[in-house]
Amino acid sequence: MTAAADTSQWVPEHDLDVELGQLRYDMLRPLVGAVLIAGWGWFSYVVLRSWALRNATITVVILGLTSYVALKLGQRRYRSACWTMLSGMIIAQSLTVASHPHSLAPATSVLIIIVANALLPFPETLGATMIVWAANAVALRLAAPVRVMTQWLVPSISWRWTCWRWAPPG
Repeated sequence: MTAAADTSQWVPEHDLDVELGQLRYDMLRPLVGAVLIAGWGWFSYVVLRSWALRNATITVVILGLTSYVALKLGQRRYRSACWTMLSGMIIAQSLTVASHPHSLAPATSVLIIIVANALLPFPETLGATMIVWAANAVALRLAAPVRVMTQWLVPSISWRWTCWRWAPPG
């Protein structure tokens, strides 16, 4: 008995690309809603903690405007809509990082990269990753004094020094 491959189940590469493009296109609306919910959640958290409302308000306004523009652009210009929403997310996250440099706000950049990966092809996701990294670096550098930056670096340097330094025998 000879085994033969069933080629009727294979889908051409072009059809897969079209299907992935449609899935990305369909993902834009739910992600815009999730971004707006996250913005309002951050604003509510700031109100509950009694922090200054200026940056939180600016964050919600930026996310709201870019989400609205992304929804309007999404009907005709999908990539422009995605980059508009991602740029709003990056700006809002940079403001949050600048206002709270000691928090875990820089860790939210992972969410932006996940959204970029869901909406855009790999080369553009890689570009968005570099932009997010640069925006975080600038926001942390401008917001945190040099003392804070050295507090993060010195323990790791001293730990490495104690682990790797030569100790005389006996």
